[in-house]
Amino acid sequence: MLRTCIIEGCKREHDSRGWCSNHYQLWKKYGNPLKISPRLIHSETCSVEGCNKLFYGKDLCKMHLTRLRRNGSLFRKEKSEKKRNPRRIRGICSIESCNQPHYGKGFCKSHYGSLRRWGDPLKGEVGIEYPKICTIPSCNNKFYGKGYCRKHYKRYNPYSPRHGSLEEFIAMNNVRKKYFNTCQWYKCNRTPLNMIIDIHHIFPVSEYPNLRYREEYMIPYCIEHHAKWHKYRGDYCHKMIESRLKRYCGESLC
Repeated sequence: MLRTCIIEGCKREHDSRGWCSNHYQLWKKYGNPLKISPRLIHSETCSVEGCNKLFYGKDLCKMHLTRLRRNGSLFRKEKSEKKRNPRRIRGICSIESCNQPHYGKGFCKSHYGSLRRWGDPLKGEVGIEYPKICTIPSCNNKFYGKGYCRKHYKRYNPYSPRHGSLEEFIAMNNVRKKYFNTCQWYKCNRTPLNMIIDIHHIFPVSEYPNLRYREEYMIPYCIEHHAKWHKYRGDYCHKMIESRLKRYCGESLC
């Protein structure tokens, strides 16, 4: 049966949180799915006292809305006086024994590269020892950077598309071992040999962030049942999981 919007009198197809796409976008922008867009009223201005600029979004002008999103406040933050490194002002490396020209974050190109690779600009100095294998327990892979092997370094690196909390990845791996990396959906029992296995948070992270790393609230589901669970619940992320499922299955049906 096709689900429709829960707003009385609206017969559009359900999109998220029980609303159609129109009412859902009104809720995202104004906090109320029944609010009429103030853009239709050309005389409406910013709701901040003393500001006569034109309305832009959430009853605010563009300037105050930008401040609210960036700073969490409608008022401009005062710039704090920072003590600048005199060596950096002169354009040289902040390491006292180095007189090379500045390259990034206060260091020359050599020390900056050591900072990115090892997490320490003084790599190679006398008395400093670096690990030869990954520092993650039970991982014996060759050291790659910042104390981790290549696999865990990619998870640690904030610029990586696989970025996530290292603590969360360790918890997920423990759950995979506990359930033998098998889907726990009723009468499914799929394994990575025939389907992608995801680790599902029983309590959604967006609503219960304090339970994100608790292994007892995680369970492995195959990607198909993972998408089905979020679709039944009406979550926004089921479309993202379904797109992964389509890429995995291709033209054939899973």
